[in-house]
Amino acid sequence: MSVAVVVPSCRPDRLADFLRCWGYQFDDYNATVLVVRDDTPNGEVHRYDSCDVDRYEVVGDAASIMGDDAEIVPRQSPACRCIGFAWLAANEKHDAVVTLDDDLTPDGDTLGDHLYALSMRVPTSWMSSTSWGSPYMRGFPYGVRNESPVWVSHGVWQNIPDLDAPTQLVLGDSPGVSFYKGPVPKGVYFPVCGMNLAFRWEALPLMYWSPAKMLPGAERFDDIWMGIRLTRRLEKMEAALVTGFASCIHTRASNTFKNLEQEARGIGLNEGHWRHDGVSDAAAARFFEHDIDWAARWSRRMLADMQRNEA
Repeated sequence: MSVAVVVPSCRPDRLADFLRCWGYQFDDYNATVLVVRDDTPNGEVHRYDSCDVDRYEVVGDAASIMGDDAEIVPRQSPACRCIGFAWLAANEKHDAVVTLDDDLTPDGDTLGDHLYALSMRVPTSWMSSTSWGSPYMRGFPYGVRNESPVWVSHGVWQNIPDLDAPTQLVLGDSPGVSFYKGPVPKGVYFPVCGMNLAFRWEALPLMYWSPAKMLPGAERFDDIWMGIRLTRRLEKMEAALVTGFASCIHTRASNTFKNLEQEARGIGLNEGHWRHDGVSDAAAARFFEHDIDWAARWSRRMLADMQRNEA
């Protein structure tokens, strides 16, 4: 599988360390590496053919890549990675796209594990009572064991897990956690974190990070609300999402009190959003309308650009 890697970054010193740590994997898989520089005025996209932080080509910025649709991708936000996705849709087809945050280091063969997961077919109508890799127990239908192609591989993290601020305050930054490994059954939601995620080319129109930066107190829900929409759309497409096959080491703890500021409003909204509950907060209701409209704009643009790219 050909692979592109998209990384959002606003920290040149951290980016240099990131490229050094990941260089051997990027070389092993001949990966195209795109870094969306959120510290530049226009959101430049840098294309790397080596892991030398000073050797790159500027292939565009938010305006030149997305035109009028640039407004739907917030800057100073992890959602800026969508600018890199948009460049790929219009310019360079790959079998798979991996997106990573710049404070991650590899845990084993992270890219290879993602690509392996994306090559599988898995059951989604039934959930196994055994751990992944163990035999299915009596009564598990044979007809669903290779039911759905995997379109999305959700990776996990060692060292510092992706906790919300209230949990961080109670447990600290590095409590011991274990992760589920396997397919996500139909009709089941789970918290999709965007910092270690891979998807097949076909899923690109679905990978729109919610513009949560528009809603103060909910900024850290951009990938979570993307994940709710993604889960629903994958089910309609008879495609699967798996989690736990690829792992990274998360090396930087975020500021707990800043996280609390950026989650306080979103935590309450999230309790009802996934159920389609109505929103009494007028600003939040307007935000969710934007989210629906802009996700539809994203899908239309990606489909059109992918078709031109593949022609």
